[in-house]
Amino acid sequence: MNPYEIGDILVSSWGYDQTNVNYFQVVWKSEKSIRVKEIGSRIKEDGFMCGHAMPVKNEFVDRKWLRIPPEGKLCRVSDDGWVRIDDVIHAHKWDGTPHYVSWYA
Repeated sequence: MNPYEIGDILVSSWGYDQTNVNYFQVVWKSEKSIRVKEIGSRIKEDGFMCGHAMPVKNEFVDRKWLRIPPEGKLCRVSDDGWVRIDDVIHAHKWDGTPHYVSWYA
């Protein structure tokens, strides 16, 4: 069963020498799939080249490298609720808390 609803926000945190965070918003759903679009975030810098990010709902961004079409990227939802956005980015439902980000690499 698909645990997501339209409007839900997903988060992905990834990186090696730095911590990147991407947020996605569900724009369509079916029984086993969702369509997501990337949304922007606001970062509160609270250290040297690091801080905490929060998503901005309905602030859709266009990232050509993610290859998300205008209608949203179609993604299957795994049994444990994770969503594969691409080969690197896997996302899950955002819990409402800020996420650590860094950009020192």
